[in-house]
Amino acid sequence: MLGGTVMRTARAFGGMGRQMQVRGGAMSKLPHSHSLFPTLRHTTFAAQAQDSREPSIDEARCLPRKFRECNNDIIYTLSIQGEHGARKERLLREIMRVDECTWKEARAKLAEMDSYNDTYHSLVTLPYKLGLGVALFASISSIPLVFHRDSAVWFNNIFVHEDLPDGGLESLDTFWKVGSWTWGWMEPYLGTASFVLLGLQFSRAQMKNINYKPYTEAVLSWRANRLAAKFPQYNRVVVRDFSKSDPWQN
Repeated sequence: MLGGTVMRTARAFGGMGRQMQVRGGAMSKLPHSHSLFPTLRHTTFAAQAQDSREPSIDEARCLPRKFRECNNDIIYTLSIQGEHGARKERLLREIMRVDECTWKEARAKLAEMDSYNDTYHSLVTLPYKLGLGVALFASISSIPLVFHRDSAVWFNNIFVHEDLPDGGLESLDTFWKVGSWTWGWMEPYLGTASFVLLGLQFSRAQMKNINYKPYTEAVLSWRANRLAAKFPQYNRVVVRDFSKSDPWQN
């Protein structure tokens, strides 16, 4: 009885093996997966092309070209993102709401606010202008003071008073040799300047980490508070946002 059971089990497994061989042969006749992908991609792109459409002339005519043509939701979203044009338009609509005036009348009020916002322009931007001038002068002048022989000799005679090289000025026949001679007194100047800038940058980063305002942020906050205090009838947040993004100009 046990032998009969074993024989029946063996025949069952043999039949399953033959079925798997037949199925395997049929599966081997199927195309490879990579040959199917181009067809699927082509079908997908074709479906997308059928679903897409071109804008009509009426839709093109309704496209906003200026901030004043946008609705309130778009103006509010762009204002939060820091777009000055949107903040300006939001303040215009705030003036219209409070003063109950037209858009053109609100522009006259906005011009008054803009002029007041630019007060002390020359004084506040003076550190930026000084920094710009000093940086340009130092960066441009460092090149001839290091590599140009006549400039290096003049600077040495006026400020440094360093001894000439052993071979005299005639030995400084290439700018590499000139740089090797001048590097003795130019290295402290250039190295110290680089370290000062690095220290200032690190200090500014730490100020922002503890929510201290560097010069620019402090000036912008002072300017915004000043404008909001001058025109308290309008929403303070709207006025301050406009003031912070308003460029400095007369």
